[in-house]
Amino acid sequence: PPPSRFFSELATAAQLLQRRCRILLAAPTSCPRAPAWKLSPRGEKTMAEAENAKEIEPATAADGQQQQQAGGIRQRIRGLLKRKDRQKQQKERPDDAVKLGCGGLFRRKKRAEAGDQESQKPAEKPKKSGKGGEVKMNLGPHAEMWSSIINKSFIGTGAFKRAAVCSLESGAVLACNPADFTPTVQQVAALRENFDCRSGLSAAGFGVADTVYSLLDEAGTKDILCGSDESRGQTLLVCKTKTALLAAACQGAPDRAADMLGDMRQHFISQGI
Repeated sequence: PPPSRFFSELATAAQLLQRRCRILLAAPTSCPRAPAWKLSPRGEKTMAEAENAKEIEPATAADGQQQQQAGGIRQRIRGLLKRKDRQKQQKERPDDAVKLGCGGLFRRKKRAEAGDQESQKPAEKPKKSGKGGEVKMNLGPHAEMWSSIINKSFIGTGAFKRAAVCSLESGAVLACNPADFTPTVQQVAALRENFDCRSGLSAAGFGVADTVYSLLDEAGTKDILCGSDESRGQTLLVCKTKTALLAAACQGAPDRAADMLGDMRQHFISQGI
């Protein structure tokens, strides 16, 4: 309805409510809708009770009409507010959603378009290492966790200069620091297959990323494999957990670094990773 009519009806409803309150305050009983003589404990209607009944009964009938009018005004107010909300939502919704006539269809259309764009993206090709092997990067749900461990527990302590974590199953690199310290799938497979029986690594050594390390069998243990890079003066330590292969290079003697790596290996195995 127009604003002037709306406020006029609102004022009328307020007057009706005021009149109803005055009637309730003037009524002699707590139940104005029932005739007063029905509430008499004697079951007889006195003259005063009859007069009260005459005053109350017409007021009760008029009150019913007033309540109906007030209810109609409340319904019109709610309808007006709902229309304003719908108009506001239509203004905020994009044009193509208005054309579709349904927000759900619009959202499904957008999700379908996003899915098509993802499917049209070219698959990431595996990187090539300087040794001719294939480097596979794994950006799965555990990659962020391993990246934090490499940066804080390995490189952040100062005990290690380079570190990488690879999946035992696929050979993919889960995390590494620096970025070029990335073992290939073939290097991870060779370390996994020869970790327990290391005679195959004694002659030619073993490679990790672009570096070939000579095996230091006397410095290693059953759980940690050691290799030496004489050009950098670094020692590489390799160990296995239940799901991952850890490789970390330290500068100089590996005693302290080997103890740290052994403790971390035990912790990872206890956590099931």
